[in-house]
Amino acid sequence: MKATNRANVTDRILPVDEAKPILEAIFGAGWSRWSLNRKIKNGEPFSWVEGRHYFKSGSHLRSINVDAVIREIIR
Repeated sequence: MKATNRANVTDRILPVDEAKPILEAIFGAGWSRWSLNRKIKNGEPFSWVEGRHYFKSGSHLRSINVDAVIREIIR
């Protein structure tokens, strides 16, 4: 049985400015708003799914599901 990566109730969904230091502490530099938009657009380092990994308001990136991103990269 294959496990799916779904958002959990306990996941931290944080504004980009608050998610950046957490992601940089774990994975190093490169998690600014501009870098995140580029990673989402290019599908790096995994296939980003809106509503699971990130949330937009209009065309602007608003928040990141930090725990889902960590699960994807560590997987």
